[in-house]
Amino acid sequence: MKRLLGISNIIILFLFAGMICFPFLGEVHLFDWEETLIASVSKEMFFQNEVLEPLLNGTYYLEKPPFFFWCQLISFKYLGVNEYAARFPNAVCLLFVVLTLYRNGKRIYSANFGMMWALIYLSIILAQFYHKSGLVEPWFHFFIYLAVYNFARILEMRQEQHESYFKRGDIAYSRFYAAFATSGAILTNGIEGFFVIILSYWLVFLFSSARYGIGVVNFVKYIFWVLIFVGIWLAIEYKWHGTNYLKAFYSHQLADIDIAKASLTRKMAIPILVLLLGCFPASAICFNSLRPKTYESTIQKIFRLFMICSLFLVLIIVTFVKDKLVHYTSFTYFPISFLAAYSLRYIFEEGVRIKASTWFLMVSIGTVWASLLIAIPVSRANIGFFGNFIPMETLQSVLKLTYQWQEYEQFIGYGFLLLFILSLGLMIAGRARYGFIVLFFSAMLISQIILIYYTPKLEQLSQGAQVDFVLQHRDEPSQFIYHNGRSYLPNFYSNYPYRSDSNLRIETAKSTKKKPIYLIKKTDDTTQVDLLAKKCRHLYNHGIYSFYKVK
Repeated sequence: MKRLLGISNIIILFLFAGMICFPFLGEVHLFDWEETLIASVSKEMFFQNEVLEPLLNGTYYLEKPPFFFWCQLISFKYLGVNEYAARFPNAVCLLFVVLTLYRNGKRIYSANFGMMWALIYLSIILAQFYHKSGLVEPWFHFFIYLAVYNFARILEMRQEQHESYFKRGDIAYSRFYAAFATSGAILTNGIEGFFVIILSYWLVFLFSSARYGIGVVNFVKYIFWVLIFVGIWLAIEYKWHGTNYLKAFYSHQLADIDIAKASLTRKMAIPILVLLLGCFPASAICFNSLRPKTYESTIQKIFRLFMICSLFLVLIIVTFVKDKLVHYTSFTYFPISFLAAYSLRYIFEEGVRIKASTWFLMVSIGTVWASLLIAIPVSRANIGFFGNFIPMETLQSVLKLTYQWQEYEQFIGYGFLLLFILSLGLMIAGRARYGFIVLFFSAMLISQIILIYYTPKLEQLSQGAQVDFVLQHRDEPSQFIYHNGRSYLPNFYSNYPYRSDSNLRIETAKSTKKKPIYLIKKTDDTTQVDLLAKKCRHLYNHGIYSFYKVK
């Protein structure tokens, strides 16, 4: 892509990504329960002046290593303890991702390819959602991608080790960066990041013509550097706090990777459907040119194979393993965006035709999105009419209590539909480049509208009543019981610590004037009704929730 007004592509991407990811981060409450859980741990560490050991309700939090909590601690220190600060680290991560994709794409193919890859990644609505969240996955998967890229570089240099293209220390640099990124993945979400990286490498080694692999010596040195980086954290933790946390964390992580927890409870069709809809239009065109049509250099062959192998590896993982891997599909945004840019490169530069399957996916998924964007405002604006077809009174009440929708909001969907039809028309007329530009920028625009305009309304539908209730009592030193459920909203939105106690039971709970106890339950949950009437005073119903105070 040519420079605009003499400004470099790096500056253009930096400003463009900044305009997308940083505004409106705090417009929506943190989503329960994982986003509030992560932020609650960081908040408790912040107020306890603890920087090494994750804490929740006064005890060790052993599910996640501390890296992302460190990021949120820094954010809380300078931005305050709020939603914006909780999500700020992932917005910063998006800047690093976009600039890295451009640099790597430029190194592997060209500046045009790098720009395409970065902009396609920005157009993925699910990628924008994760980078506007307070989840650990964006940084975790960014580290995995960096390790995979540097493994590809080592394979390239090993294949061409007799050529004069590389300096003597290039392999050492890539090996060092791969180990550093792997350590970052381990310190962000646990040892499973290491296994994803190594399995991706072995798949590439088996299915490629990389005769030499990375070599035994390089692999041993790579493991050595990983141990050094992780060992620095372990040594500091041991010096400051001893072995209590380290023993508990090791035991918990070891139990968490028990193979007995593997389960055939998911079907691959579900994550594939989510990716097809959430990664549109990249998902519709990523397999248009899966096989190379012209000569490819060594790094192009190896890196393309890395992206394909890692994509199918992650899909297999989320299909067969269910614990701690709910958000693993977010890594697939890297290979999907790469393969989409790869397909567009052949369409633009080599004149490759758009396949019938690609046309079908583009038309069908684009139509689904346009229909949803039109139907949701229309149905919500006329909820009185559509309510006649909803048998549950509770659901009717919550639909009426959320933000008001207006019929004119359907024109957002009509606007997207017009742009979508325009892009298809340009492609049919032989102007594929302009057609895809319109398609991807319209997807990028609609993604912003959904995240900024639709998400607050949907958040009110799912958890708004809970958040409002907690905020009403945020200045009380109270505790909350969630009947037949769990929530960490009180932990984050309270001005007092330890607001949510999973061990507290209605049978033994007893409020005092200084320490009231509140109970939240689904309105249609009728279990233990007699006990509730005896132990609790009903306050009010709001949406799908009922609120009580323990007597």
